[in-house]
Amino acid sequence: MRPILLKILKRLAVVYLVFLHIALIYFAAEFYYGPLLTFRQIEMANVNAPAVNGTPTDEERSELMIDPTPAYVPTPTPAIADPRPGLMIPVIGVTPDQLIDTYDQDRGEGERRHDAIDIAAPLGTPVIAVADGTIAKFFDSEAGGITLYQLNTAQTLVFYYAHLQRRADGIVEGSFVTKGTVIGYVGDTGNAGPGNYHLHFSIARISDPTRYFEGTYINPYPYLVDPSLVP
Repeated sequence: MRPILLKILKRLAVVYLVFLHIALIYFAAEFYYGPLLTFRQIEMANVNAPAVNGTPTDEERSELMIDPTPAYVPTPTPAIADPRPGLMIPVIGVTPDQLIDTYDQDRGEGERRHDAIDIAAPLGTPVIAVADGTIAKFFDSEAGGITLYQLNTAQTLVFYYAHLQRRADGIVEGSFVTKGTVIGYVGDTGNAGPGNYHLHFSIARISDPTRYFEGTYINPYPYLVDPSLVP
């Protein structure tokens, strides 16, 4: 019986040592790689940040205010470089002579002024950032459809892009984009009307960057026609 008992004890000792080594390896990996895994999870959660749906009410506006310290987000690469100080036309392929000043046109059966310009282009035409700045907010609404708000680097202006077909891959809230970076694609979402493919683009001066949805509109047309002008 003794030889059999010794064999059993030896096998139990081997099993014990194997589990002990596995436990040591696990705790070592958790200690050294835990922070990197946590950062990756944060980054992936940020990339998949959801868009806001609906029209903001007074009660909901506090929820739409920008976080002053956004999580890490990647910086997209610009598709077009333009060293001039002014704004770029936000739709690729559109030239200044093709722009139409619709800023003062009536909308809503004369109930309001347009306060923006419409830039017609084929479905899916890339929409680019008119200037360097931060993507402040994704917002989807019945009127504007798929939209996004962008702040300039000084955080004194907000650029509004509406009726998008979709936003560009890799663009998330908090992204810093440089002038010429593709941020979306021309569409007809919202109240644009089926087949009426165009970008609704506006500029507003703001005093508080966290309240990007409030500001005083200025006409984008002269700044898009003449890139030497700086709003």
